[in-house]
Parts: sequence; C-alpha cells; structure tokens
Amino acid sequence: MKINISLLLILALFFCHTSVFAQTSEDATSGNVLNPLACTTFGECFDIITTRLFYAGTAVVILSILIAGAIFITGGTPARIALAKKIVLLGIGIFVIILLVKFVAIISRDYLNLKNT
Repeated sequence: MKINISLLLILALFFCHTSVFAQTSEDATSGNVLNPLACTTFGECFDIITTRLFYAGTAVVILSILIAGAIFITGGTPARIALAKKIVLLGIGIFVIILLVKFVAIISRDYLNLKNT
C-alpha cells in the first residue's frame, strides 16, 4: 500500500498542535514593543549583533573546515580534493572577514559611546 506523502503532511498539520507563548508584561500590554536585544543605544545594539554574528560565523567556519577535512580524507579523485581545498580557503576567508568586522566593532566602541563590556 503506497501512502501519499502530501496526505501525511496534511494529517500531521491537522493533528499536531503547537503552543505559542507570547511575551506578557506591563509594557507589552500597554502597547510598547519589548526589545529582544536588551539595548538602549545604537552602539549597544551594534555590539550585541556583531558579537552574535561572530559566534555564529565561527561555528559555520569550524563546520565547513570539518566537512572539507572529511571530503579530503574520503576523496580520491582530484576533483574532490580540489573541492576540499576550495572549502578550506572559503572557510578561512569567511573567518578573516568575521574577525575584521569584530575588530571594527571593538574599535568603533569608543565612537559609539559604549562602556567596556
């Protein structure tokens, strides 16, 4: 008996209920929007965003280098070895860009009126 995948998806959406929890506080009920970054100035928001992007980008670079290593080890053909080398170079390039963005954020901290965090 062949089961239609779209029918299974429709049934799964119909029978699976997800709970959505909204933020409730005195500010939210009065119509004010809560700040998810918990920053008050542009400089603080910039620093928080660049820090989060730095950590996420570092994780992506580490994963790409691990994947390239696995491709290089299991390779065999010159095309797969060349692909692994390209992935490693791309990962190193992305990491350099991430470091430069973080460096600019650290340097500009004084100009954006931030305290040392």
